[in-house]
Amino acid sequence: MAGVHNENEEVIRALEARVRASGVQGYLAHGQSRPVYSETLAITEIYEIGATTGCRAHVVHCSTGRGYELCAAYRAMGHRTTIEACLHYLILSEEDLARIGGLGKVNPPIRPAAEREQLWRHLAAGNITIVSTDHVSWPLERKSNPDMFANASGVPGLEVLYLLFVRECLARGVPLTWAARLLAHNPAALFCLEGSKGALPPGLDADITVLVDSPHSYDPAASGLNAASWSPYTGQMLSHRVQGTYLRGELVFDGTKVRATPGTGRFLRPEFAGLKAGGPRSVGP
Repeated sequence: MAGVHNENEEVIRALEARVRASGVQGYLAHGQSRPVYSETLAITEIYEIGATTGCRAHVVHCSTGRGYELCAAYRAMGHRTTIEACLHYLILSEEDLARIGGLGKVNPPIRPAAEREQLWRHLAAGNITIVSTDHVSWPLERKSNPDMFANASGVPGLEVLYLLFVRECLARGVPLTWAARLLAHNPAALFCLEGSKGALPPGLDADITVLVDSPHSYDPAASGLNAASWSPYTGQMLSHRVQGTYLRGELVFDGTKVRATPGTGRFLRPEFAGLKAGGPRSVGP
């Protein structure tokens, strides 16, 4: 599989120069320099190269509904295309950037709320392969410049991936079984690890996250487990907490402390012999 960043650099360089020359520097400048078509041009190129070579073509962190339409169209033609949605595109919108500024700068950029709602429709329809975070823990000084172009791109998200995604799935009527497929089964299949990860039948690793009802406001500094004490999700209301995380049946996080010791992890090799021609299954709930 080839996982490729989905933006056309030639378009971005030309438009960024134009936006900079206009004097626009605020939270809208980043999106203006990286419009939807700069992303869909790259996605089409990625999938066309995959179709020509026979390589499994995976698009990472797609922000626009049009990108998921393209993935579905290529799959319908028989090509092995997959696509990732990130938590920030499902939770945040361009309108939030007026409040959080550089804390919300990512590539591709956060899109308007109408685009975010398109992503949720594609998720329910089965057009999203996996959901992840593209986690980056920049120091705050790299994310707080009023000139949007001067800020680093990327946000932390690992700690709240399950909590925010589950909250939104429950609110939007998406079954949690479907959430588990996007967070566990499909990622395991994408990386050819279906023989040990991603589900709970006998013989697979007992990797389990336990959530409990516990409404609270998110504070990224509260747990002491983050490299960065800031988050674009600070103050978001969460409906659950992680009570425990199990790796191969052993408790590695008790809801407060990490209990895993160095050396607990194991290197896993992809199981290419079992690779299905179509890649991970992606159907509606």
